[in-house]
Amino acid sequence: MKATKLFLMIACGMGAINANAELSQESNQLKSPEVLIVNIWINGVDYHTETVTFSENGKRFVECEALSDIGIRVEKISRHLAKKDFCSLTQPGITVEDDYSLQAIKIFFPADFFVGTDYELEIEVPEKANFGGFVNYSLFYGKDEEDQEFNTFSEFGIFKDYWLFKNAFLYRNEPEETEQTFLRVNSTLDIDFPTKFLKLTFGDTTSPYNLLNNSFRFGGLSFGTNYIDRPDFVYWNIPALNGSASLPSTVDLFINGVRLYRDSITPGNYNLPAGGVVNQAGDAQIVVEDILGNRTVRSFPVYINSRLLKPKLNEYNISLGKLRYNYDLVDDDYRDFFSKLYFRRGITSSTTLGLDLLYSEDVSNIDVLWTQGISKYFLLDTAVSASKADRIDEQGYAAAVGLSRSSQYWSVGLNSRYFTQEYQYLNTDLYDSEIETSSILYFNFSNLKIIDGLNFNFIYQSYYNEFDDSPREDRKFFDIRATKALTRNLYTDFGYYKDFSEDGDQGFRIAFYYNWGERGRLSLDHDTADNETSLSYAHRTMTQNGFDYVVGVNRSDEEINYNAYGLWKTSVGNLQLSHDEYEDRRNSQVTFDGALVWMGNKVALTKYADNAFALVNVDQHSDIDIYRSATRVGSTNKQGYMFVHNLIPYIHYDISFDHNQLAMDETFEHSSKKLVGLDQRGYRLDFPIYKTKRVAVKLKDAQQNSLVAGSEVLVDGLSQEASFVDSQGMVYLYLFKAGAYNLKIKTQGGKQCQAQFNLNEIQFQNADKHVFETVCE
Repeated sequence: MKATKLFLMIACGMGAINANAELSQESNQLKSPEVLIVNIWINGVDYHTETVTFSENGKRFVECEALSDIGIRVEKISRHLAKKDFCSLTQPGITVEDDYSLQAIKIFFPADFFVGTDYELEIEVPEKANFGGFVNYSLFYGKDEEDQEFNTFSEFGIFKDYWLFKNAFLYRNEPEETEQTFLRVNSTLDIDFPTKFLKLTFGDTTSPYNLLNNSFRFGGLSFGTNYIDRPDFVYWNIPALNGSASLPSTVDLFINGVRLYRDSITPGNYNLPAGGVVNQAGDAQIVVEDILGNRTVRSFPVYINSRLLKPKLNEYNISLGKLRYNYDLVDDDYRDFFSKLYFRRGITSSTTLGLDLLYSEDVSNIDVLWTQGISKYFLLDTAVSASKADRIDEQGYAAAVGLSRSSQYWSVGLNSRYFTQEYQYLNTDLYDSEIETSSILYFNFSNLKIIDGLNFNFIYQSYYNEFDDSPREDRKFFDIRATKALTRNLYTDFGYYKDFSEDGDQGFRIAFYYNWGERGRLSLDHDTADNETSLSYAHRTMTQNGFDYVVGVNRSDEEINYNAYGLWKTSVGNLQLSHDEYEDRRNSQVTFDGALVWMGNKVALTKYADNAFALVNVDQHSDIDIYRSATRVGSTNKQGYMFVHNLIPYIHYDISFDHNQLAMDETFEHSSKKLVGLDQRGYRLDFPIYKTKRVAVKLKDAQQNSLVAGSEVLVDGLSQEASFVDSQGMVYLYLFKAGAYNLKIKTQGGKQCQAQFNLNEIQFQNADKHVFETVCE
């Protein structure tokens, strides 16, 4: 590059000499421009970039390509009329200074001359699932002194790409009078649109809920956004970290003096996502500091909460179908047809408005939703609703309000709902129309000086009893609880509760816990209301397979009973056993949860498939360790494959195998693959293993001399482990297929060169009989 620029400077000089020789009579009018090769400094920073510069007619020019490589928007700069590759620095906003001691040109550009960067938060797009299926099953058996019970719950699923079809069934051996022996619990077809953050569901599902009204089960169609299911997408009101910088800088977000986010930016306009910061309130500061130490600070109050949507972001759902009643008793009780529209929009970073419309033949509802961040102090969540019952031509009203505030060490909240007696909602099985008010008040504190944590809850419910033959008593319940670490391993939990109803209980509860690390945990607790004392020992494993158990003894009044629980976690499912022994009775239960999964021609009995899973195939190699994000989950079976479970949707995983367990003459292209999956889908990951052949290559330099012993040789596109040239100038490469190979060679003194050679199929099969020669240039 430097030689090219020297040639350009000489050529410009020669051209000027010839011009002066031919036009000597005009030498006073025509002056040749002074052409220089200089380093570029931008806004006080050396970019270690050379450029050609010259002045002409009072204007300064530099190469446009050099400016563009640095990140300058050259389209904003005028160019030389004849030499289009040169940009003019003589224009408003740009200043130029020559530093002859550094052989540099120092240019100052405003921030808007830099290429802007939008630092979007990386969105994980799931892979398309391979075609496959699963059968989840849960077997339950229970027995006591009077009878025994057996039931099974099964879930059949088929999937491909972004769709999943599921059917769930329940079998009871001795159903009640109103229950079916064989019950279809639900049938669902889910289609995800991950790049659009949308989901379409046909079949049995549930409706969205709001602060005032609960969701309900129905059969039909549901279509809408699925932000809440996406841990990779920040949909709430994190402050926008945007602005401009004229130098490389760092941007920090502080809330109440605690740094929650940091990122680096290049010069120009920037727009940064602030990660997954959520449920923070107080004084925010955005600090921008450039590499020269210049700092700017912007302060403002903020209330960040997942209930507040980003400005201009819409959350919505459209549902229609028939309401489902008694889904746990019969499988065909679909009644009222309805349609429902749920919509919320972020108006500003502190205001979110919404509407929830519901229509059916019997009752219609309209709900207005408003979520407001009140400066840095608290979050206000409100809903008002009106209902109209067509059969009795009555209108009712309801309202709900929620106040909450969260900080690092405490949180407080009040949620209250009020309903007029005429208010109706769609499903009376899910909504109790006798409720007048329902409220909960809570306080949570942590990291206190005297105690580690303090929790307070108060619940109040009142009812309408005007036309009720059996009036219901208003309910009041109070609970306060504290926790304290007495030693490094000994903890206590103590509290008081009171139910203010006529037959309500009140009492103190105190518990002690001692952790023995990997050995287990010892628990002792006492409740004064029931005069009950319990002592138990629990041992739990953190691995995918293992055995967990709990043994204990309880004393209630004058009766003593013993209990035991065991969980055997295996690769084909989990077996749970429990037994309670009383003085005059006993109760035993057995549960087994597992699955049969298949993909292609691979079938296996595995754990319950409640998340995504992967079929990892290591090319018929048995007993190869498989890892999920650096954690060993098991080994391949005799056929060389293994199913890896519990892959949480939209989370990035690295699935890999231990390549160190391969034979010396085996190699591979990849030992790890990235996987982002969807719920209850399966993904096939193949890791081909190849038998290698030793190929002898004699390396020479341009003078036909053998390369120096010890030179490092890398095969481009293959393993990064180097091979070394021996004293005869030979290098031995382990290759697994014929083809053209490019060798990158580093010799003594750090000099580098490259060599190529072609290996056809016949030569590859007879590699032990040939020595290949190539020249390193």
